[in-house]
Amino acid sequence: MFQLKICIALLLGTILFSLLAYEDISIYVSTKDAPNTISLSELVVNGYGDNAHIILTDFVLSDRVGIAGGDKKNAYIPATTVLDAVNAVMKHTTPNSKTGELELDEDYTYIPQHFPLIVCIYDTTDEKIESLSQADKIQGVVLTGFRSILGSGVRAQLIKEYPRADFNKMLALHVNKERPALAFMIGFSLAAFTCFLIFLFLVIRIIRNQKKPVPACNDGFTNAPTSY
Repeated sequence: MFQLKICIALLLGTILFSLLAYEDISIYVSTKDAPNTISLSELVVNGYGDNAHIILTDFVLSDRVGIAGGDKKNAYIPATTVLDAVNAVMKHTTPNSKTGELELDEDYTYIPQHFPLIVCIYDTTDEKIESLSQADKIQGVVLTGFRSILGSGVRAQLIKEYPRADFNKMLALHVNKERPALAFMIGFSLAAFTCFLIFLFLVIRIIRNQKKPVPACNDGFTNAPTSY
């Protein structure tokens, strides 16, 4: 039973380290050390090309910030192109009766329901979020496949807040994330390989022990007939 528990732990370790290695490798091959400056419109139309490590420009962030996490606060902010933001704002403006100038509704907040990208900030503070909301550039790594990026709890929360957004095709910009170090990829890969080898050794050992013949029981008595 003890060996079986060890085998299960090693198998889980193999899976965990393999996933970590796969994530780092997939990011490594799609990024470069130096970020590429790109507008959100270009990113939506042409993608990030051969470098997912970018400096994003010409974007507008939502006024609503999704917050998740326990001790460490994580923030998720929808982002749209400037053109989309202007079109949305224009629907909430009215001409001034005296000057004729367009005026924005006083209680209006920009909360897009359709957006191509969500900005992810991990282990953040209110000050960092406020600073980011006023920034005209954001550096980070773009990841695709939204369902594999966020935990199910966060994903469910965002889907509830933005039911019309297509999260299956969502781009996610992970703020301040950089290209993974080669040492981490090698370390995770070696850890996964080591766990698997030990797991395989223990499984073979358990199988061999089960196939060994059970020794005959010798109770000290013989079948010789008793003489009287």
